Amino acid sequence: METPIADIWSLPNVREALTIFAMFCATYSTRLIGWLLLRNRTISPAFRRALEAAPGCVMAAIVAPQFMTTNPITITGLCTAVAVAVWSRNMAATVIVSMLVYAGLNNWL
Repeated sequence: METPIADIWSLPNVREALTIFAMFCATYSTRLIGWLLLRNRTISPAFRRALEAAPGCVMAAIVAPQFMTTNPITITGLCTAVAVAVWSRNMAATVIVSMLVYAGLNNWL
């Protein structure tokens, strides 16, 4: 049974809204705490490189378990992500293109 389009685009209920707000607070607080702790300090080049590598490490930690699948749509999306990442070196492009491929294949197959 397909979900009506009105249900997909409807506003979140209270529980969903509170969950989204809590995720926002958790994400923003980590950035704010980091800024408050480091705003008046000089950061070493090694520490700066570690901070710059963090987004890629987080993305790898999220994606890595998906490589254990046998679902061809998921594997195609993962291969697309790897190819776009290697070719473009742009995380936003990698996420957008791979999600479009995955969503497109998931809807059409």
